[in-house]
Amino acid sequence: MVLGPCSGKRKGSTGGVKQLLLDAGFFVGKVMETALEEEVEDLLCPEGGSRGTSGEKKSSKGFAKSAFHYDEQRDCYKCPAGEELLPLGQSHDDGKRLTRYGGAPCQPCELREQCTSNSRGRTVKRYEDDEIKDALRDVMRHPAAQREYSRRKGMVEPVFSELKGIQGLQRFRRRGLDKVRLE
Repeated sequence: MVLGPCSGKRKGSTGGVKQLLLDAGFFVGKVMETALEEEVEDLLCPEGGSRGTSGEKKSSKGFAKSAFHYDEQRDCYKCPAGEELLPLGQSHDDGKRLTRYGGAPCQPCELREQCTSNSRGRTVKRYEDDEIKDALRDVMRHPAAQREYSRRKGMVEPVFSELKGIQGLQRFRRRGLDKVRLE
């Protein structure tokens, strides 16, 4: 799979999907893994929530995880102050394997108040699907990918505008899941 803008049609000669332009709500490892399995050639999906949030997640710990740079060669994170966070151990969270990184000398750091309130210093979790997410983040920073993704607005948003604005469909009129599906 190529993560980036493609130049061609949406359907491949084999009948498979060549390009997916997904809403930010689909920035999930499982979705990206499925796209790889289905041999989607071109996947564009911005990071962040689907309701107008930016790519930067707000963290109660301070800096978002995206402010930390992962060095694959050394298997460590670099914090915004330039210190290395090394692997502390592995565990599972909701069935997903993760590695916890930490151990940087946070006590004397000037950025400590902006980064963490933990007395033992800042930790960062790296999930098994973070490699795919990092690759997609890099692709979405590219101007060509942003131009290609901006085409999605012209395809998807008019449908919602028609349903909500012109037809007045602000909510479902029926009760019950079966009736809502019918509607």
